[in-house]
Amino acid sequence: MAAKRKAKKKRTSAVQYQKVKDETLSEVRSSSIEMLKLRRVKYVDNEYDFIDIRLYRRGFDDNENEVYYPTRIGVQMKETSFLKLLEGYYK
Repeated sequence: MAAKRKAKKKRTSAVQYQKVKDETLSEVRSSSIEMLKLRRVKYVDNEYDFIDIRLYRRGFDDNENEVYYPTRIGVQMKETSFLKLLEGYYK
């Protein structure tokens, strides 16, 4: 008797929230095709600012211009939590 297999759910893309502010604080090229960006992000209907540290990969747009696209490799946290994290390092 063959067991029924559950269909795998396709992973949907992350929900896109409307941004009020998206400011790049710093960026470092880690290789010829990758860049690490530190950004401050603020969303609509959210009182907190967030810090986003994410890896970007080089690609090309429709006009063959070089652009960097965000990857899923990264982390985002409240700015207050980020500052607490660094506080121990900079004492």
